[in-house]
Amino acid sequence: MNPYMPSSDTPLSREVSTATMVIRTQRSRLRYALDVVLTLLAWLAFAYLFAQGIWAVGTNRVEGLEMPFLSRAQLSMNTLSIYALAMLLQGLLLVLWALYNWGRFRGKQRRNTDTAVSDESLTRSYGIDASTLQRLRTQPISVIYHTADGSIAAVEPLWSTAGKSSEQAHSARQPPALV
Repeated sequence: MNPYMPSSDTPLSREVSTATMVIRTQRSRLRYALDVVLTLLAWLAFAYLFAQGIWAVGTNRVEGLEMPFLSRAQLSMNTLSIYALAMLLQGLLLVLWALYNWGRFRGKQRRNTDTAVSDESLTRSYGIDASTLQRLRTQPISVIYHTADGSIAAVEPLWSTAGKSSEQAHSARQPPALV
């Protein structure tokens, strides 16, 4: 068993410590501080050089090697910068709209729960009597016959669960196998 791998019954820790690090070396505080400072300097140098390069290409102040494709690409860069500006503006408008709606509707409940439909309104709406409604509720699957105008003419159970045990009734709820 590997002592560095947790067992299946041990929950994984989200804490970073020397036990969870991939590379474990002893470092002095001076060496750690030097690593942090050098890493920060490297990232700052990268950000500066990257920004300078983007600025030089964007303002067409490229010095050094001749790059004939750059003059052709400059037109595309201008078009792309207009597209980028339009996307930023649309993103800003979307964020402002979301903040407006958040402030406007915060704490308000606009969705109401549906009211329960009464048996009288169901029987009146479908043109059926109370016994037919009860039959529709108790039968797992029913065949409903309609008249030419769309009203319910008859309700016939596909199979009946009356007089069966709960286990038989449960198995009867399964539709018949197709051959």
